[in-house]
Amino acid sequence: MDNKVFNSAILLKHLKQIGKVILYLLLALIIGAFVGCGVAGSNPFAIFFPSTWAKLFQFLS
Repeated sequence: MDNKVFNSAILLKHLKQIGKVILYLLLALIIGAFVGCGVAGSNPFAIFFPSTWAKLFQFLS
């Protein structure tokens, strides 16, 4: 049986890659919401207002 030693450097490398992917996805989501709100004709910064999110969650429920 082959005894392999746990290599934390490889784990850390993969966790950093996963973190970067999550960060890029969140950034793309924010930019997409910003652009979509601007194209819809309203204030592009309105996406960051809490009232916008309250309306969205009220619509979804």
